[in-house]
Amino acid sequence: MSAGNKAPGPDQTPNKVLKVVADIISRPLHELFNACLRIQHCPQHFKHSTTVVIPKPGKPSYRETKEYRLIALMNTVGKILDSIITRRLQYYAEQYHLLPRNHTGRRKATSSEHALHLLVEEIYEAWRNDKVASLLLLDVTGAFHNVSHQRLTHNPRKRHIHPIRPSCQQVRPSVLLSHRHFQGLRRLVLGANPPPHRAPHRR
Repeated sequence: MSAGNKAPGPDQTPNKVLKVVADIISRPLHELFNACLRIQHCPQHFKHSTTVVIPKPGKPSYRETKEYRLIALMNTVGKILDSIITRRLQYYAEQYHLLPRNHTGRRKATSSEHALHLLVEEIYEAWRNDKVASLLLLDVTGAFHNVSHQRLTHNPRKRHIHPIRPSCQQVRPSVLLSHRHFQGLRRLVLGANPPPHRAPHRR
């Protein structure tokens, strides 16, 4: 399903509607997002979501809650702000090498195929040195939903990633009109690349 056809959240605003009116709403959104970053505030409206319960296919019974998948449909405009912050954090992680070299999850130019290649190479390396290669796989139930938010916010602070400051006021709303896809709206707020910052210290 393309991004323009994804189901909207409680605001009932599809992505394709924002594409149509992009030249009208780009300036207000530009100012809104910069204000959110400047005062470090996420509007309560952006946090609202509609949860859809979808049964997992191929299950013999649907009497248990684990046989269902929960999908949270977020408000569309709020997802744009999330994407902006996510892109900046990804920039910091890559620019300042905050992730291990063999970390392949949710990174650009990496995939599960790269992870398999790393694993196979480790096995062959052990065999070449007359060693036995053992593998321990862990599947942590509910790891994503039970993550410690306090620890999650502590880790960036430990690496001196401070609250994001707006530095994109110079970007003109007309930038959006030169892009065919809604990605242009993100570039409007971010610019071509996230603004340069002082390199965080690694510990």
